[in-house]
Amino acid sequence: MSSRSYMSTWMLRSSMRSADEATAIENQHVGVWGEHALPLMETVVSSVINASAFLEAMVNELYADASDQHGLTSDGYLSPLDSNTVRLMADWWNVTNEGRHNVLGKYELLLSFAGANPLDRGAEPFQSAKLLTLLRNRIVHFRPEDIGADTVVSGERALKRMFLPSQLLPDKGPWWPNRALGAGCAHWAHSSAAAFADEVSARLGLMPNYQRVIFGRRP
Repeated sequence: MSSRSYMSTWMLRSSMRSADEATAIENQHVGVWGEHALPLMETVVSSVINASAFLEAMVNELYADASDQHGLTSDGYLSPLDSNTVRLMADWWNVTNEGRHNVLGKYELLLSFAGANPLDRGAEPFQSAKLLTLLRNRIVHFRPEDIGADTVVSGERALKRMFLPSQLLPDKGPWWPNRALGAGCAHWAHSSAAAFADEVSARLGLMPNYQRVIFGRRP
């Protein structure tokens, strides 16, 4: 007997758990930068990376299911999709060597294959998902640099509108990375990732694994 796992669910749940841990640390040490700053940064980085990884894993799982003809009937994850949509998904997945494409573009293609309304790139939830990808890239491809109090890094102005800075530091000095990577950032990361996946799923009439396992939804 075989089983099939969906790691995107683990990634989103891990991101949520890390965000809760970050909040607990900040609440205990408001305005104090000390030895607890390192575990705070670790949990926030973990939350951001896992939230971003969730987005890619979730859409990859849908394409892989289509390629394997899995979950097409009954309460299967792809059962709401018609056979032509599943065929287009499978063909694209196979000819691109399992989806070698940018993450958000995979979701847009999926909507196109299904003939669903496209996402507005200039509005939510697309904008937050795009910023999450940018933030993830800044972390994963981090380069040490000298940053002054008036230095503005790429995406800073947009990201500042999305979440509160770390509560360990006063509201002055460089924003990136120490003030940026706080509990507010961690909670925004997982909620933005889930909101984007939820929106695409709703347009397709799908109820993926993460919705059923984490949020207890039922088809």
